[in-house]
Amino acid sequence: MKKICCLLAAAVLLILSVTLISAAEGEAVVPSLFHNDEAWYKDGAAPLVCREEIYYVPAELFDLFAGVDVTEPTDNNLLISNKDGRYISILCAEGRAAVNGVIEEDVRVFREGSVTYVDAGQIAGTVGITAETIPHADGSVSMRLTDGTELLTTEDLLASYFPEEPVEDEFAGLEEKEHLNLKRIFILCREPAADTDEDHRALDLLQKYDMGYTLFLSGGTTTESLLHALAGGEYGILPVAESGEDAVTELNEINERFGVITQYRTHFTMTTGRISEDEKLIAAAYCPVTPDFIVDASVNAEIMFADMLQYLGEHTYCFLLLEDCPQTAEMLKLMNKINREQFITSNLGH
Repeated sequence: MKKICCLLAAAVLLILSVTLISAAEGEAVVPSLFHNDEAWYKDGAAPLVCREEIYYVPAELFDLFAGVDVTEPTDNNLLISNKDGRYISILCAEGRAAVNGVIEEDVRVFREGSVTYVDAGQIAGTVGITAETIPHADGSVSMRLTDGTELLTTEDLLASYFPEEPVEDEFAGLEEKEHLNLKRIFILCREPAADTDEDHRALDLLQKYDMGYTLFLSGGTTTESLLHALAGGEYGILPVAESGEDAVTELNEINERFGVITQYRTHFTMTTGRISEDEKLIAAAYCPVTPDFIVDASVNAEIMFADMLQYLGEHTYCFLLLEDCPQTAEMLKLMNKINREQFITSNLGH
């Protein structure tokens, strides 16, 4: 069974734009917002905005800092506070705010879709965050918000977004270049059912054969399953909700809960099966993945394995979803014998 997600390319570009690579002439793209040493993970969907020489940032960006809490607008009231008791309470509809008990008029705040934007300088000054603007040669500007725990200087941070000078050694980087020519099989699997036959569990076999994989977890996952996911090198999350808006809310909640343990947010989720709903996930900086091949009890592993190799003859990668079933065991046995100089099994973060 084959599927190709027409949204995957757009989603991948969105994720890459938050990290390093530009699609325009191979030049590095510096994110518009940083918190400490990290790029704002929603930079592709909610970047820095400049209006009338005032810089605005998403209010939720401040929530990434330890000791700062952001309460999203309730009855048009946005509250941002820190552990020292300093706060700003904004009446969004009225453009007024209480700042540490003092009423201020003409407070600048606006909505852009589902994102609440606030005056970066005003909020940063209130809760003790430093806001630094970074002008670029092309006329664009980035902003870095820091709470004093950053490790890199601004110069070092910017330098990490540009390629290093070529090295003299003609063999340097050869191993990495060779890996770029490999055909990648991105292995995906869902959290295993409790009654799965132990002889056919995908996770046990993947670890036995030392293959990279991405385990997709639900909101009610156990700590054991989360550790299994981390052992594969990357994890994704699965919402129960069918609508894009509800799915985004659920994904954010799961990410927040897992983040307490992992100190990490994943961008990967499984497709909803509907283009219009997947677009809402992409707009929220998630990457919905659609399997090209699904191994379940209804397929023949040998036939699907041959189909997959034929597909990889024309493509550089494919997405393979494994269900816990005897055919999965057969598929992994076949994959364990593939030519490692031509194919590599990977997780989505590889």
